[in-house]
Amino acid sequence: MFKIYVWCVTLVPCVLCTIPVEPKLLSIWRDFPIKILMNTTSLQPECGKAYRNFVQLIDQNDLNALKMLDATAKLPSGLLQGNIIQYGNFDECMEVETAQYCLVEVDVEPLWQKPYSKFKDLVHSFYFFKEEFTDPAHRIPGFTMARWGFCIPRECSPEDLKNSLEENYGVRTQIRPGMCQKAVKDVQPLTTGDYVARIFFATILSAVVAASFLDYCTQYVSDKKRITKINNGVLLKLLLSFSLQRNWAKFLEIKENDNNQVAGLHGMRFLAAFALLMSHKSISLFYNPYMNRTPTITRLSKPWTILARNAIVYTDVFMFLSGFLNANALLSDLNNGKTMKFGDKLINRIFRILPNVVALILFCTYILPSWGAGPLWPTVIDHHSVLCKQYMWRNIFFVHNYFGFENMCLTHTHQLGIDMQLFLITPILIHLIWTSKTIGFLVLGFLAAASSVLRFWVAYQHELTSVVYFGIPISKMFAVANLSYILPTHRATIYLIGVACAYFLKYSNPNPSFTKIKVAFLWCFFLSCFLGSWIWPYHMVQKNYIYNKVEASINAALYPIFFGVSISFGVYTFNRNLSGWFGKMFDWKYFQIATKVAYALYLVQFPVFFYNVGLTKHVDEYQSYYQLQIFETVAIILCSLLLVFSIEMPFQNIKRAIFDDRSHHKTKVTAEINRPTLIQRKFKAG
Repeated sequence: MFKIYVWCVTLVPCVLCTIPVEPKLLSIWRDFPIKILMNTTSLQPECGKAYRNFVQLIDQNDLNALKMLDATAKLPSGLLQGNIIQYGNFDECMEVETAQYCLVEVDVEPLWQKPYSKFKDLVHSFYFFKEEFTDPAHRIPGFTMARWGFCIPRECSPEDLKNSLEENYGVRTQIRPGMCQKAVKDVQPLTTGDYVARIFFATILSAVVAASFLDYCTQYVSDKKRITKINNGVLLKLLLSFSLQRNWAKFLEIKENDNNQVAGLHGMRFLAAFALLMSHKSISLFYNPYMNRTPTITRLSKPWTILARNAIVYTDVFMFLSGFLNANALLSDLNNGKTMKFGDKLINRIFRILPNVVALILFCTYILPSWGAGPLWPTVIDHHSVLCKQYMWRNIFFVHNYFGFENMCLTHTHQLGIDMQLFLITPILIHLIWTSKTIGFLVLGFLAAASSVLRFWVAYQHELTSVVYFGIPISKMFAVANLSYILPTHRATIYLIGVACAYFLKYSNPNPSFTKIKVAFLWCFFLSCFLGSWIWPYHMVQKNYIYNKVEASINAALYPIFFGVSISFGVYTFNRNLSGWFGKMFDWKYFQIATKVAYALYLVQFPVFFYNVGLTKHVDEYQSYYQLQIFETVAIILCSLLLVFSIEMPFQNIKRAIFDDRSHHKTKVTAEINRPTLIQRKFKAG
């Protein structure tokens, strides 16, 4: 029966042999895939011998040989709909101990000759993202290359397969490091990093279990003095920082009528986090093979898709909020004590951010790679592990955004580096504003303008863009990241607008008198600024768009200004009762809970997305609801909560137990020293 199948794959197209001059594409169709390593002079002897033996075993109906043939991807239907990512059967290939699975990138451009060249846009889905072999492949999917799975004898090297394909079929190919996976893998001994990661997570798990159990037991102790004594022990305080009961109760706390809360910020953070989640999901989706890839891309060339293609505005919301909150906290310190408690805030920031980052890096580097396998697993999972083993120290010191996007451990954490670096200069700016408002705001305006000019100049010189336009090369996307997107000098404008907004909101008239007409006019003006900066470049997402560097540079320079000013107006109106029902929607009290999980949600979404990409082993039909898959979204939320309750909240509790208690004790001791003695009191009274 299987001989009939092989005959159909390899011999049926011979009916076309009556054509006097057989086109190259039809010749490939007939010979592929049985002859991929035959009739070539570039094979190593051991590979050639193994492959000839493999072909003989097929004729003898050997089960393992037939599995290898069956597992190799065949030419499918639907090529004109972009169905050019063919994994074959990864698991079937891995069942054969003498086999290896190789995923090959194939550039078929040399085959696009007349009369077939008119079809290449359909086959390559209009080159939605253009790619080259030299482009990094671990974060952005390409649409130029076909990707094909081959199950070949393990004696053959990636170079053997590459050379044979190029020699036999006249195509250009590339097999990236690690993309040939052997069925029987060599056992690698655990490294120091492996032990550290396992000890770290075992310790965290033990602490959570022990603290929760201890907290549960103390609920039934009737002696309240004993409970107080238990809670006052330093070591037990540190342990109880991991208590699920306490952290859960604190997580659900909602502050109402709190004068220290700025209205609307929680709602803004929630909406930006959700929009960013959707945008990031769209990137990971197109790693997967779809039989209707071209029709899908045609639908995604509509103007409304600017909502996802201009995703930089969603990260700018977080940059604005960071500038606003940092400045607001420092100004509050100056108001209360005439000094900025910058050291306390730096310690608090480190305890809030760094433990999550360390936990995520350890997990993605030493734990996650052993949790699965698939055709793209080496690219989207293992490659990040390799990068993190080399460069995780950059993330820990928050300088990873200066070493290139392609060399970054966990690329989505670039925002943390930018945010920390801008935070460090904020006290200087606040000091200038506090000392001299005129000089301070002149410096603030100069820095914001300089950042805008810098964005324009770099975008113009290097032909960059802040919008993911249709047909953008992957190399240009990485250039945008390296030369602009991940640098604080280029992202400073929106941050500084947040700083200015915090000052204006704190010291402006809390009860302004605006007529309804004036309020309506201001809303129309700033809403136009907001929509203009967000969706104005909608024409860039269409298939017929031709890149214009002047237009792209102007947009890169000006959009943060209009976007930041419009958000500032929104924050102002939310806190001055000038926004009606709209402001009440943003100030919904349950957004406070969403804010507590927003940071963890940002960190875990990419590992979850690419974990699923790495496990994908079959061609699917794209559906619109894939943009927000229920089980995946639930998994992201659960992973975020796990990170919050096991790492983020416990380490914030530890910070309070160590530093806040020490500060309280110091204050108490000072008060005791300064308290007058009995003799002094009598003398004063006498």
